[in-house]
Amino acid sequence: MDAAMTFEHVGDDRIEEVGALTRQAFRLSREVWEAFVGRVGHGVLRCVRDQGRVVGALAVLPFRQSWGRRWVPLAGIGGVCVAPDRRGTGVASLLLRRALTEARASGFALSALYPATQGPYRKIGYEQAGAHHVRRIDLQRVDTEDRRLDVHPVSTEDPTPFASVYARVHPVPDGWTDRPPHAWMRLLRPRGAVTFAYLIGAADDPEGFLIFRQEEGRPSSPGPWSGSLVVSDFLALSPAALRRGWTLLKDHRSMMGHVLLPGGAVDARLLPLSEQVETIQQATHWMIRVLDVRGALEARGDSAPGEMDFHLDDPLFPENTGAWRFSVDGEGSRVGRVAGADLRVGPRGMSALFAGLYSPWEIARQGLLDGPIPDAADTLFPLRTAFLPDWF
Repeated sequence: MDAAMTFEHVGDDRIEEVGALTRQAFRLSREVWEAFVGRVGHGVLRCVRDQGRVVGALAVLPFRQSWGRRWVPLAGIGGVCVAPDRRGTGVASLLLRRALTEARASGFALSALYPATQGPYRKIGYEQAGAHHVRRIDLQRVDTEDRRLDVHPVSTEDPTPFASVYARVHPVPDGWTDRPPHAWMRLLRPRGAVTFAYLIGAADDPEGFLIFRQEEGRPSSPGPWSGSLVVSDFLALSPAALRRGWTLLKDHRSMMGHVLLPGGAVDARLLPLSEQVETIQQATHWMIRVLDVRGALEARGDSAPGEMDFHLDDPLFPENTGAWRFSVDGEGSRVGRVAGADLRVGPRGMSALFAGLYSPWEIARQGLLDGPIPDAADTLFPLRTAFLPDWF
């Protein structure tokens, strides 16, 4: 790694250079880039410079994420990019390490991201936490029909009515975030696209909402047009709202052929459909990294009573390294230091344990845990199908 490289917050004097690099990396228009900065602000942007030139950049976005019905402070990493001529030279490593160190110092216990490639992130302790699927559903095969609830078209300029429905979801599913304003605007105005939004139910007390855009396709003969309704979000608080949302989507079938519905590996919104009509068009794993082992384990909920000792080796955070005891009883979760532990784990294994996408024994079979695994491990780290609906 070049000692001349520096990690910096992005100020007004560097925003244009960072923008040029990001637009090249992600094939963005200037309009889309400026809209992104307008949503999140300059303050979340970080860069690496070498001899005055910006050679890497990313954004660190503040969230809280639901784990076991409790909120855990989360640093969302997005827009990671490195100049093409500097890839493989340590820029990404410096950028990520410094950003995560800063995030931990600011009180974030976890970090999450959607990776373009997993290798660089695994090297610094990230591991798979859940899956994001896009399901393709033929509108001609959607047989749900229920128009008893009203639907109200609403503006996509103001997230308030959608946020009020979202806030009524209880319990909050694992992986969901508290969705700050910048996350809402990404859903409502994705890359400048024209979106349509509806509240479902009474206008003053909605039971759900549906946000989508239309993508044109070529006409097929015979049959409907091959265009797609691309759903940004579809939330229903009642069975009636769920059926009404599907009916609203189906009512586009004279000109649209399909729905593209984002969701987790398991999606209960499909239950009103009488047949298995979906195909997986895209599947992407998202990843987490435990930044503060004590803070992360004590903040989350849903672990059953038990006790487990482990020795964590974390090269990035010396504060995490050492022997710990994770115990849960009727008073809550506690993490404290112990003299030693036979079970050893690195940051990737710790992140995988926390997420619960794989069992402790599966994690051990992949070489991410070493030593005797106590029976309490599967109650302290239960399997879960967490879904992170917000991209960043």
